[in-house]
Amino acid sequence: MRCIPRPVAAGLAIILAALAPAAADEPFASVDLVWARPATEDGAPRPCARLLVLNLPRDWMVGDAAVAVFAAADAEAAIRTIVRALVPELAAVLEVPSRVVDECRTPPAGPVAEVLGVVRALQVDAGAGLIVAIGIGAAGPAVLAATREEVARRYLGPDGPRLAAAIALGGDGPAAYAIGALPGALGWEMRAPLLCAALASATSEVRPGACLTGLGIDQPMARSDQRMRR
Repeated sequence: MRCIPRPVAAGLAIILAALAPAAADEPFASVDLVWARPATEDGAPRPCARLLVLNLPRDWMVGDAAVAVFAAADAEAAIRTIVRALVPELAAVLEVPSRVVDECRTPPAGPVAEVLGVVRALQVDAGAGLIVAIGIGAAGPAVLAATREEVARRYLGPDGPRLAAAIALGGDGPAAYAIGALPGALGWEMRAPLLCAALASATSEVRPGACLTGLGIDQPMARSDQRMRR
């Protein structure tokens, strides 16, 4: 178990209290806190970890799907919109605003390292199965790059966690998509249409047809009561 200094522990109570009203807006949602440390290449300095907010559907369990939403600190309203769209689909949603860790003496990690560190935290520590990253604005290129096997291998090794897919929003053009590692057993053909429909309800940037094509789905699949679970 990670030891939390007393000033940090005191601050956590304040954070969770402030988050409670927002979590109550999401159907059946609660919040948890996850430590995430940027991934590193061999020989690089060890970056500082930080605490991130994980929105959990009531029935979420180990092995279920998770989505990490990366954005600049001033885009928190956009993050909350995506949270509200995805939690009803039984996906855990991690909020990753871009912030510098206070009193950290290690130089900040690059954006791709941060994305892959979050992927590792979601799978190894939180127990998520399939993981999707969404980057808003300047975070978009990093989430797309993190799906590439040669990049993930450099940071997380040949057998480390992998992104299933990534979506970039808020750029100069339309939404952009990238596919990562998609094991067939995870039922991507069922989940991707649900993901696209939920995001299309949250932002006009996402069009269901283009989203499905970008995520490697040839035709829309019928909506399932299983939603994004497993």
